[in-house]
Amino acid sequence: MFTGRQFEDIRRALDEIPIIDTHEHYGAEWDAPGTTLYTLFRESCVEWVAHNDELADSPESLRAWLDDVLAMASERPNLIVDTCWLPIISPSAAVRFYTEYPEVASRPDTLLWAGDNWHAEETYGAALTFKDCLTKAVADKVEGGYWTRREGLRFAEGVMWRAGETWFDVDL
Repeated sequence: MFTGRQFEDIRRALDEIPIIDTHEHYGAEWDAPGTTLYTLFRESCVEWVAHNDELADSPESLRAWLDDVLAMASERPNLIVDTCWLPIISPSAAVRFYTEYPEVASRPDTLLWAGDNWHAEETYGAALTFKDCLTKAVADKVEGGYWTRREGLRFAEGVMWRAGETWFDVDL
């Protein structure tokens, strides 16, 4: 899907970082009073997207929706954004979102990914797609000189497990 020297280097590093599937910790373990969890594309959203011609047929509509979430993240430090199925539905939209989120969010530790899958095979595939998208976003920022490799990996760790550990009190 994606290639390049930086991509390969960052991907190898990300393969060493664990992922917390925070989806399993929604509900009783939710221990973040005063926060709002905004999950992109959970079951009901996917159902709605699939039956909404305007969104399904128009990448601009998806872009506008993600722009709204970015705008909310810039103004609300208590908003936790779970990108859930975004990488599966649109890898390019996920790369763009992972690229822009740290630039606009009032708190970069509020972005996470929860697998929300039922079977091992789909969990593995979703995790690979998520890692590819996150790797592409980080590699682009490192190549462009926006981040050092260390800063990029720190951001990736935040999305992959630090946010889950912080907001869901999950220990690795």
